[in-house]
Amino acid sequence: MDKLVFAIILVFSLLVAVWSRGGRRHDEIHDYFVASRQFGGLLLFFLAVGETYSLGVLTAFPGGVYLRGLTFCVWFVGYIVLAFPVGYFLGPLIWRAARRYDPVTMADLFARHFSSRSLEIIVAGAAILFMIPWGVIQFMGLTMVLQGLGFDWPAWALMGVAAALAYAYTAISGIRAPAYVSVIKDVLLLAAIFTVGVAAMRLPHGREAMLRGVATAHFTGRDIRIMTTNILFQASGLCMFPSYAASIFTAKDARTVQRAQIAMPLYMVMFAFLIVVAFYARGAFGDGLSPNHVFIDTARQLLSPWLIGLVAGGAALSGLVVLAGTCLVIGPLFTHNLLKSLTERQQKTGAQAIGVVYLLASMAGAAFASSFAATMNNLTYFGMTQFLPGVVVIALNLRAPGAAVAAGILIGDVIPVTLFFSGADTGGVNPGLIGLVANVVILTLMTMRARRNEGGAMRLRSGG
Repeated sequence: MDKLVFAIILVFSLLVAVWSRGGRRHDEIHDYFVASRQFGGLLLFFLAVGETYSLGVLTAFPGGVYLRGLTFCVWFVGYIVLAFPVGYFLGPLIWRAARRYDPVTMADLFARHFSSRSLEIIVAGAAILFMIPWGVIQFMGLTMVLQGLGFDWPAWALMGVAAALAYAYTAISGIRAPAYVSVIKDVLLLAAIFTVGVAAMRLPHGREAMLRGVATAHFTGRDIRIMTTNILFQASGLCMFPSYAASIFTAKDARTVQRAQIAMPLYMVMFAFLIVVAFYARGAFGDGLSPNHVFIDTARQLLSPWLIGLVAGGAALSGLVVLAGTCLVIGPLFTHNLLKSLTERQQKTGAQAIGVVYLLASMAGAAFASSFAATMNNLTYFGMTQFLPGVVVIALNLRAPGAAVAAGILIGDVIPVTLFFSGADTGGVNPGLIGLVANVVILTLMTMRARRNEGGAMRLRSGG
């Protein structure tokens, strides 16, 4: 029964993807990748939520709470809550910048505002590279869901099926398919989380198990530094994901972007139920569960077969929507930004091929990744958040040398990755935040120097 319900959900999602075409042709890249900037508030809301609340919500979050307790709760919930006001103010400004420059990708914004081909290449390359761990997270989660459902296939076969479904969404109708399928995904995701949380609370021993799992939290100074700097860094970076920018590009006006941001915090209610599930699992099962399997394993313990199929369907769509949306971002970054002189038809065809390569690379990463999913999450944020200083300059329509922005991004990327892989002790400070500070300092100093040189040149000309 569980597999039947799961299959029905996936088939229905493909039918919705086909329906989302609406009789349109999608040869024009602006329609295929950014829906001709026609999405209203409802579709933009579901598309943006689909990118924000990915499969990591069901893997990394309950797994982190299961392992680390309240400190992980404070960090994860804190950075998402703080990211909403950032998006509320910055999102409309990004949309207005998009109206000025008519971009297909985030790299277009950098290239056209700073008139720099080199910066365009750096932004596109960094976005592609650091989005691979994001895809790894989705494939890790999808494999867990399918194996938890009882599919005994090899991991590569399960990931291959998931990749084929994600690609099918993109091939059917471009960005419209993930947007429409996100509606189904969100309904099922919320229903799944509420169902498992309520089931845990209704057990005769559920409350006692949760209290055993919570335990008493003692925050050290290092814990507080870790939580604070993680919150500040990742809240600043959530809006920097190229897929988030692409969702903003689809909006028909700035007010639509703002309305979507106002409603997004309503989804935070699901974290209360996820916390209940994680602490219940901690108290009831002890250390016997794999962190990344906490949610699905608890669901299998508490729910009837058809409800397990419902939970698995919502979880799978969460990963598939993100993978499809990311393919629609990665593809044009390569064919539209890294490669030039391609026709629109070649850009679209090439982007679909690059999407396949991205899916395969993410599958390979998931096959060899043995670390906790939050590690992949950190690597993605290290790269994405370094776009923030440049995006602020663009959003406020300020002037700065493209070389200064490029140098800031490169140094900002190198520092946290080096610190992370070397195992250097940063005293509890997020390595990405150290890189971001260096990024801002470099951008500021190089911009001030360029303006001094420009002012000196103007005085020389006027004096002559």
